[in-house]
Amino acid sequence: DILARKGQTLAVIEVKLRKTFKAAEDSISYKARKRIERASDVYISRNQFARNLSIRFDAVFIIHNTALIPKIIHSTDLWRVY
Repeated sequence: DILARKGQTLAVIEVKLRKTFKAAEDSISYKARKRIERASDVYISRNQFARNLSIRFDAVFIIHNTALIPKIIHSTDLWRVY
């Protein structure tokens, strides 16, 4: 959903909106991770500058239950591909 660069790191960030943190976390399954990894591979193959960057996979979880203001949680470095 989001690509962000800081220094020599490219963060690939998946954004999930759910009612609970557990539901948001569970929505990034093994299958979803592989899909995200394939998409990042395509991006890197098309953007030469990204080939020398380390890649980090993050998630932003937006938890919106009955509260008026949603809670936003940024989980960094959920997984890496070596």
